[in-house]
Amino acid sequence: MLYNRGVSTPVPTPLDDTTVIRALQASKAEAAAGRMPESDQLLARVAQQAPNHPAVLNELGVRMLTRGAPDQAHALFARATTADPKHPSLWANLASSLKALGRRTEEIDALDKALELEPRHVSALLQKGAYLEETGDPRNAARTYQNVLACLAPGAPVPPNIKDALAHATAMVDTDLAALAAALEE
Repeated sequence: MLYNRGVSTPVPTPLDDTTVIRALQASKAEAAAGRMPESDQLLARVAQQAPNHPAVLNELGVRMLTRGAPDQAHALFARATTADPKHPSLWANLASSLKALGRRTEEIDALDKALELEPRHVSALLQKGAYLEETGDPRNAARTYQNVLACLAPGAPVPPNIKDALAHATAMVDTDLAALAAALEE
């Protein structure tokens, strides 16, 4: 523990990445076990010790977004992308907060940044497909969803958090292919 010069208040020692990640994993494990107060307490503790760590800012942003506070989530994700501009998941999460705020042009910019960094980022591709669909471009939405499906290994287990989105993506691709086949038959 360090101390401020001339003052007896302790200054927390910065945490290394491994310690931060372990603390975040412990917080997530508590949340998964339904112990949100304990999870929040662990997250608050690591946030106090590593207030500018992108993974901490990201987790705080995710919590704010799920709790219906998109303004706060956006501020946290913006700080996270500034701290680590090369991490596509941070940009995808920033896009989620922008969508919640109705800032659609900025949302697609953030998604494009995520996909520029990682063209096969499944979450960003799903979000971009949904964006295109919601803004009236079903053909390009289906193409984007096709890219999502191409990223998945055949027979690989589908994470539960994207199962519904993948089912929707598959349906959109199938509908688009059927429409294309019908147009070619004519």
